[in-house]
Amino acid sequence: AVAALIAVSFRRPVSGALSILACWSVFVVLIPSGVQFLAQALYPVPSRVTYLAEARATEAQTRRNVEQRAELFMAEHVGEIDVPIEGVPGFYRRAYLANIDVNAGTAPILMAFETQQARQRRLVDVAQFLSPTLATKTHLEQVSATGAEQAALYRSQARDYLGLSLETVGPATAARSRMSMEQARAVPPFTFTARSPSVINWLG
Repeated sequence: AVAALIAVSFRRPVSGALSILACWSVFVVLIPSGVQFLAQALYPVPSRVTYLAEARATEAQTRRNVEQRAELFMAEHVGEIDVPIEGVPGFYRRAYLANIDVNAGTAPILMAFETQQARQRRLVDVAQFLSPTLATKTHLEQVSATGAEQAALYRSQARDYLGLSLETVGPATAARSRMSMEQARAVPPFTFTARSPSVINWLG
């Protein structure tokens, strides 16, 4: 339709060809790039450096005060730690306590990351009607279930599973005790439940 309109509007073939090329550049290159840049500028996500700095600082703090941290953890889980100490290496406990503290310390950063990315996706989804490139990209991602929304869903489910796993092994690990086979088998394997392409909302 655009090509036909240009062909009728311009008498010289060269002018028409240049106009078609300009339109192609706008709709296929400039608009997608501009929308992505605008989304990132309006809704910047926390940097990886910020996350790593917080994680390392939290881990170092926990490892410096591991005994006090273990006592606090066990006080919060009274009744769950009732197995005798069997001499499990202390680095397991240090690593576990560092993990739960890092998860808690970086949770606000991760929440900000997911919130800003969701806003970016909404802006891009709304702007897709301005460009066939964006519309095609969004449609293909929905059909193949490989887009940014699915990635966010995977991260959410992975974090939930990590929290469940840490909670399950926590009491025994903090007490430097071995888990029984029954306890180990009670930890379910991680399975990702992908959202069906037919359920994905076109506007996010």
